[in-house]
Amino acid sequence: MRAMIDSVNSVTVRLVRLWALNAVAQATALAQVDPIWASETQPVSDGWLILSGRDMYVNRAMAVGISAHVSPEEIDSVILRCRQIGVAPAFEVTPVTLPAMVRLWMVRGSCTTPVRMSRRSSDRSPKCSWIRPTTSLCAR
Repeated sequence: MRAMIDSVNSVTVRLVRLWALNAVAQATALAQVDPIWASETQPVSDGWLILSGRDMYVNRAMAVGISAHVSPEEIDSVILRCRQIGVAPAFEVTPVTLPAMVRLWMVRGSCTTPVRMSRRSSDRSPKCSWIRPTTSLCAR
């Protein structure tokens, strides 16, 4: 049973990374086609910060905190860059996001919506799509 759970988690990690890489490619293409959106991407820990521009589909950190812990400095860097370009910072939470990362984002005041952790050990994700830092976190 453990081998099956590990296999599912491995596939899920690959899919989450592929989803993020697709968003990176989309933001890069958007920046080349229409520079006025100022789309950009940058690596963050084990994932990417994808900023497609105001009112665009992807403006969040993706595939972050799934295989490595994100330092408080990296979290602050994501928040700062998002604020600089005028989008709300967001960290995507997936079924394979490390529970310690979700707790860190919550403890630092990063969650504006309640997050319920699953009781099943095989389901490591909270029941929300992403976590948006609050203004109080950014004011530090």
